[in-house]
Amino acid sequence: MDITAVLLILLLIAVVVLYLSQTAARLDRLHHRVDVSRQALQGQFTDRANEVLSLASSGRLDPASSVLLADAADSALARARATGTDFDVSRCAAESALTSAVEAALGDPEVTADLVAQPDGDQTLAEVAAAVQKAAWSRRFHNDAVRSCLAVRKQRIVRLFRLAGSAPLPRTVELDDEVPLTLRSR
Repeated sequence: MDITAVLLILLLIAVVVLYLSQTAARLDRLHHRVDVSRQALQGQFTDRANEVLSLASSGRLDPASSVLLADAADSALARARATGTDFDVSRCAAESALTSAVEAALGDPEVTADLVAQPDGDQTLAEVAAAVQKAAWSRRFHNDAVRSCLAVRKQRIVRLFRLAGSAPLPRTVELDDEVPLTLRSR
C-alpha cells in the first residue's frame, strides 16, 4: 500500500469524524433549544393563566364569566404546578379548557366593548390579549424546535452512530390555544 492511499484513507476518516462531530454538536444545540423553548412555554402559559385569573378577580366581568375564567385559570395553574414543564394529557386538557373559557367569556365583541369602556379596561384587555397571544406563539416556536430536532434524529447516520445519546425523544405540545378574534386586534 503506498503512502497516497494511506493519506486518502486518513483524510476520509478525518472528514467522517468531523462530520459526525458537527452533527452531534448540532443535535446538542437543537436539544438545548427544545429545553429552552419548553421552559419559555411553561412561563408563557403561567403568565396567561395569571392574567386571566387577574381579569376574573377584577370585578370587570359578569359573575358567570368571572367564575368560568377563574376556574379554568386555577385548574391550569394547578396542573402546571403538578407537572412542571411536562405537558402531559391532563395539562394539555387544562390549557385547552382555559382557551375555551377565554373564548366563551371574551369572544363576544359586545363584552370586550363593555370592558374597554370601563376605566383602564383597554389596558386590562390588552394585557390579557398579549398574554394569550404570547402563549400561542411560544407553543408554535416550541413545536418548530421539536420538529427540527426530530428531523435530525431521524437521519440514518444519527441513528447508526447513536449521536442523540441518551437524550429523550422530544414531543410537540398539542392543545387548543387559538386566540379569540376579539383579542387579536389588541
